[in-house]
Amino acid sequence: MKRSDASVKEKEIKRQKLLQDLEGRQIPFLTPRDAGFQQLWCSRYSSLAVQRAEEGAVPRGLHEAVQAALSMLLQRGCFLRDLVRIRERDVFTAVSRVLLGRPGLTYKYLGTRLFALPWEAEGSGSGYSDRELSTACQAFEELNCYFCTEVESGMMRDRAKEEEDGAAGQRDSLSSAQADVGTAPFCSRTQLNVTLLNYMDPAQMSYLKEEPYFGMGRMAVSWHHDEGLVPGSPVAVYSYSCGGSADAGSAESVEDGGGWAVGLKVAWDIHTPGLMVPLGSGDCYYMLDDLNTTHQHCVLAGQSARFSSTHRAAEVEFEWLRQYWFQGRRFEKFCSWWSQPMQKLEEAWREMETMTQLALAVVDKEGRLDKKSRREAAEALLPIIAERQELRQLWRTRCQSRLAQTLPADEAPMFHPYWRDHDPSLPLPFDLKTIIQTLESLL
Repeated sequence: MKRSDASVKEKEIKRQKLLQDLEGRQIPFLTPRDAGFQQLWCSRYSSLAVQRAEEGAVPRGLHEAVQAALSMLLQRGCFLRDLVRIRERDVFTAVSRVLLGRPGLTYKYLGTRLFALPWEAEGSGSGYSDRELSTACQAFEELNCYFCTEVESGMMRDRAKEEEDGAAGQRDSLSSAQADVGTAPFCSRTQLNVTLLNYMDPAQMSYLKEEPYFGMGRMAVSWHHDEGLVPGSPVAVYSYSCGGSADAGSAESVEDGGGWAVGLKVAWDIHTPGLMVPLGSGDCYYMLDDLNTTHQHCVLAGQSARFSSTHRAAEVEFEWLRQYWFQGRRFEKFCSWWSQPMQKLEEAWREMETMTQLALAVVDKEGRLDKKSRREAAEALLPIIAERQELRQLWRTRCQSRLAQTLPADEAPMFHPYWRDHDPSLPLPFDLKTIIQTLESLL
């Protein structure tokens, strides 16, 4: 699911209408302590599946490796708060994050693109000079392999079992949730390829927003659909609470505000009760089929600090240069993998700028083209040049924002010709604003 400026405005309109329709009332929600919880789960949230740590489905060694890796990445300063764009304002996220995945993949959310640190082994071109950091990242590739296998094989095995039995009971395991809805198996062409690691300690937060529709409590992450994913692909999440006395994630601790939980609701619906599912340390949950499209989810904060590893099938997109320079050298602190691709992209950008200038020079000079040809060329070039100028102005504004200026030197936006309308280092320097005026005069 991609997010555009239009979709953000549409979402805000829907949110305001939802609050207006509620007229100050709150929608009911159910927890495991409530009668009808399992029936609601199976009838309206059947594409949500949970594996409890105590069930032993995740190998003990994998639990230990992942939890040790999360703690080590935190100690090494890899978790960083992102400067994102919400309602045309730059804000820091409450949650600290780092993206890991297959080399060359990125993930964009709330106007900010994260560049994945490779989870491949040291010596495979991943760019790690630190063996400990490389080993930690490999743990998430192993977890990702586990999730892919569980989603794919579990679905097919239990769909066959359901057909054999002729009916589906009320179950809350991963494979049974898939069997309940009877969907086709998750295709390997959209296998999970990145994980967004999250860390948050509520004790360090001065304020957490209250959940507005159901009264579920404090939110670490507000209601949302996950963005930038292959349509219909699953999301698999590993939850790890650390420290404090509320790690059990029981229904009682959730309702008392002590434990972490995931909340779910049918998108833009005020009639269907919500679902609050407690999350214990080491629990996994899966959003399957089109659940990420038809429903929204939030993360409800407990009292202890918590990590999560959220595995997704990210779409391969562009728009790298502006995003990379906006975020300074934060990625190079840990891994050099991105240096060479970005250097090649800069070379391609300079070549594009030169060719653009040559084309503009032909259009601008009288006598080179007849009047009709000049007009047609101006019509073709104007939208491209205008968009380029608009984007550069946007990123100049973001780089000069008050919050951007507070970032440490190795995370602050880096000055680059990309931010300017005019790059004197190019062979035929030009000013975008002047060129736009010239093109408009030819129309």
